[in-house]
Amino acid sequence: MSNPQEKAMKEAQSILKSAEKECKGGIFSKPDYASGGAAFEKAYNILYKAKLYKEAMNAAMKGADAYDKCNLPLKAGALSQNASQAAFQDKQYDQLVPILDLCKCRFQAGNQALAGIRAVREMASRMRPIDKEISYQLYNSALDLVEDDEQYTWEKETFLDCACLALEMKKYPDVFKAWARAEKAFLFLKNTDAAAHCISAIIAIHLQRGDIVAAQNVFEEAMQKEYYVHTEDFSMIDFILRGVKNQDGDLIEAGQKNFIIQMLKPEIGRIIMGFKAPKSAPQLLPGSGEAAPAPAPAQDDKDEEESDLDLL
Repeated sequence: MSNPQEKAMKEAQSILKSAEKECKGGIFSKPDYASGGAAFEKAYNILYKAKLYKEAMNAAMKGADAYDKCNLPLKAGALSQNASQAAFQDKQYDQLVPILDLCKCRFQAGNQALAGIRAVREMASRMRPIDKEISYQLYNSALDLVEDDEQYTWEKETFLDCACLALEMKKYPDVFKAWARAEKAFLFLKNTDAAAHCISAIIAIHLQRGDIVAAQNVFEEAMQKEYYVHTEDFSMIDFILRGVKNQDGDLIEAGQKNFIIQMLKPEIGRIIMGFKAPKSAPQLLPGSGEAAPAPAPAQDDKDEEESDLDLL
């Protein structure tokens, strides 16, 4: 500990003693949690500035508890957020989820749910390159409050970030649940194009994993949703699905030409544009340089092609 840190610690300890005394009260005085909380907050600022992050985190948590006891939820929420910042700097990553759970609840109690959501979401973003599992937990925690408080307008991208992180982590079947959750959010906002992209993402991921049956089931369920069949995604994913299922490169390319890159996350775009199938090459007749006649299409295939035209 450097000399400036020692000086800061000594100053903070004096303030912390005062804070504890305020919260405890005396024989002839009641606890003054508001004053105690303010003293803890002052100590936090001194300790954090001195980069004594562990001590700063503890001071902030005690201050938030004091503010809770005197019904000051917004001050408690803000100090909880400060505690999470100190925990992050001190690399106490395992403390982030419980601290920020308290943070968002306190902000919500003060009718400022959006502030709580943003505190959790911002930390989720910071943790993503450090610890994906903690980041994923934080994203889900933020989205729980988004749904509870119906704050979809400001946090719609968070649904996509969470779904893409689940995909990156290969958290099956959570991946599909995350994209379905995003679809519901966009439907709440009446953004049917974005909701359709979420369905396309689910189908594309199933196809990438080689589960054509699951992809087909999702597509058939989506066709029962009135909005979906009127989106550009419908024809795009229809071509992709049939192309992958039948190993038909022409169908895959037709779907990829209809790919709407603006609304899909790059992770899903790479999956869709990565589908390929061998194109049929002419077969030579034995002993000659002439190409064999192409086989006549099966009746089922022909009927399927005609139905495709009806959809276009």
